[in-house]
Amino acid sequence: MKKQTYAHPAIITKLHPATDTKGTRISAAVGTKRIYVGYDHQLSAFENHEFAMWNLVAILRLNTDSYWVGGSTKDGYVWVDASEIVER
Repeated sequence: MKKQTYAHPAIITKLHPATDTKGTRISAAVGTKRIYVGYDHQLSAFENHEFAMWNLVAILRLNTDSYWVGGSTKDGYVWVDASEIVER
């Protein structure tokens, strides 16, 4: 029996350098929904992007028990819910 998989939206996180009026931020976006979180210099770059992704997951009320996997891009990370394909 072939395992059925479902499409989940990808979350894209991106670093926004500081300006004269705003500090360094990370955006997390899916579709037309976008949020910004401040960059925490106590965390690694990956952890900052992951933090932004989890904030968007919570705001959109997506399943917080999901297994999100991040892959780096030129501008940040792309996060996908891999729960359907990861055997726990």
